[in-house]
Amino acid sequence: MHNYFQDTGSEIKGFKGKFKAWTQSEKALVQSKLDELPSWLKKYKIASILRASSHPGNPKNPALTIPASKTIILFDVFFKSSKVKDVLLHELAHIAIWDLDPVQLHQFFISNGWTYQKGNRPTPPTKVILPDSAHSPSEDFANTLEVYYSNPKLLKEFNLKSFSILEEIIKSKDNR
Repeated sequence: MHNYFQDTGSEIKGFKGKFKAWTQSEKALVQSKLDELPSWLKKYKIASILRASSHPGNPKNPALTIPASKTIILFDVFFKSSKVKDVLLHELAHIAIWDLDPVQLHQFFISNGWTYQKGNRPTPPTKVILPDSAHSPSEDFANTLEVYYSNPKLLKEFNLKSFSILEEIIKSKDNR
C-alpha cells in the first residue's frame, strides 16, 4: 500500500469537513483503481489522499482535489459510486492540468467554447459535456478528460475538435 493514504489533514486550510480513518478495503479499492489509470496520469504523484464523511458545501460531491498540494479528499459518496475509476481520473486531471502545454490547453478551452476577454473571468460555453463543466475551465477539462476515457464515442459526437486536442495532449505526455 502506498503511503499517500492519510487519516488526518490538519494542513488543509479552509476545509470544514471532518476527516476519518481509512478501512483496509477502502484503501485496496482506491489503490486498485489508481493502478488502472492511464500511464501518463500515473506520473502525477499524489502527495496524500484523505478520507472524509462529506463535502461541506456539496454533499453529492464524491471527491475534492487541492492541486497545489497534490491532495485528494474522498467522501463517503465516492465509495457508493459505480464510477470510482472515473472519479479518480477526474481528480487527477485537476493536478495534471498544471503541467500541460499552455498553448494546447488554451486551444482546448477555445474548442470547448470558452471565451476570454482581457480583464474578465472566462465566459463558459453555452453547451457543456457535463452540467458542472461551466463552473471553470479546469472543471471542464477534468470532465472532458473523464468522458474521453469513459465514453469516447460521446465526446467525439459532442466535440470532435476537443477529442482530437485531448489525443494530442495525451500523446505528448505519454512520450515523455
